[in-house]
Amino acid sequence: MVPYHAEKYNLIMDFNHISFSDIPYGYLYDALEKINNYYCGNSEKTFLFNSQGIKNIWKMVSFFLPESQKKRIIFVDKGE
Repeated sequence: MVPYHAEKYNLIMDFNHISFSDIPYGYLYDALEKINNYYCGNSEKTFLFNSQGIKNIWKMVSFFLPESQKKRIIFVDKGE
């Protein structure tokens, strides 16, 4: 840690074999809320692996987000 500098963090989430209806929303909400409270503004990128369930609604949700937020969320497809 460097004094007077904010570290940047990367969040990696793997949704292997999880469909949209199987996502544990309560747990995911709690985890993201804690990240937002304790590391607000320090998130550099969020990588989502095997995220077919979320990718389907991303087109709708991303419409409401600013471009700076959209660039932070990266969907990683199989084989990448």
